[in-house]
Amino acid sequence: MKRLTSEEEATLLFECLFCCQKENFVKQYWRLVFHTIMRGMNKYGGMDLSQHSEDIRNETFIRFFDKDCRRLWKYKSPFEGGKTSLAGWVILLTSQTLIDYFRRLKPQDRESIYDDTQNLDVSSDWLDKTKRVIRDNLEELSLKEQRLLKLRYFFGYTSKEIAQFSQENADPDIPNTPGAVDTALMRAKKKLKNAIQQDLGC
Repeated sequence: MKRLTSEEEATLLFECLFCCQKENFVKQYWRLVFHTIMRGMNKYGGMDLSQHSEDIRNETFIRFFDKDCRRLWKYKSPFEGGKTSLAGWVILLTSQTLIDYFRRLKPQDRESIYDDTQNLDVSSDWLDKTKRVIRDNLEELSLKEQRLLKLRYFFGYTSKEIAQFSQENADPDIPNTPGAVDTALMRAKKKLKNAIQQDLGC
């Protein structure tokens, strides 16, 4: 599908919310949601994509339309003072759905998320220990810290994009200014680094 202008995005959203034409929204963003999921999974590393990608894509669109399209009603277009395109907003919400999906997986199913070091010429025992320590300490962080780190370093969003997402969705777990995002990220990284170094005896 072609990239829409701001006016075309506004028309598509209007038709979805007021004319019940959800199929046009799905048709327009189906491929974008899929590519966002695949990009996120590749950054997590090694997981059998065919096993999870369709479930996550379906869950993403269910979230868009759940509770009378509550999330779509929250979106503010550039005409309403918003700073994110509808496509960009779809990418951010898809990324959040992916994060939530992985959080719900059983520990044994998450092993491959961190299995991206198989080509390093080091002891396999040391690699296993390191991956386990990273995983365990990441999951010991608060929900806010985990979400920030994953949005920034797993999905590659800038502090500005994360802050805009927070502003437009009134998300209490994510800071709503780039400076506050940077500060929170710095603290989360330092906390994670110190915990990992302590466990590894560095």
